[in-house]
Amino acid sequence: MLTGGKMSGEIRSEQRTAVKFNALCDCNGTVTACDILDISPQGAGIRINSLLVAGDMVSIILGEQCLPAKVIRANGNMAGLWFQDLSADQTSYIKWLCRKGLEGNPPRQENNMVNFGTKVYELKAGSEKDRGLMGLFLSSLKKNCKGFIAADPMANGSFQIVISGSPSSVSSFESLLMFWKAGSLIVK
Repeated sequence: MLTGGKMSGEIRSEQRTAVKFNALCDCNGTVTACDILDISPQGAGIRINSLLVAGDMVSIILGEQCLPAKVIRANGNMAGLWFQDLSADQTSYIKWLCRKGLEGNPPRQENNMVNFGTKVYELKAGSEKDRGLMGLFLSSLKKNCKGFIAADPMANGSFQIVISGSPSSVSSFESLLMFWKAGSLIVK
């Protein structure tokens, strides 16, 4: 229940700063673009084109930071997040974002986020046995790859894998890729 813009029982020790940052939201291995509309060291308000419900655990990927959070309220494409178990560096980064938001200057690291974009890979099975293994590998990617966006079948029997281009997402994908035959990997 909302009262005066706050959830019943919600206590904010710091006021949220109105901002407009582009970020990524990772919910159970599915990464979706989102806008951060307000932020404080305790939480953030986001707009996202994905269904989030109160209680969902998500990670907001902003700059080089991956900020774990819990959805405390959701209404359509808007969600309120409460940050969970942040390190001292992550808390300092958020405080820096709040100061930059108040000054009206976009944070430098956040602008770098746009440059990460996405990475596209193509995986192809060479034999019937490998096709069966690829199904298992794709399931593992969907569940375990940080930054996974999509795995789409292609006409030639291969799969196009799309992940967030952040360094942490690429290393997550490459660590899982070690379990797959990388001989037919094509990076675009």
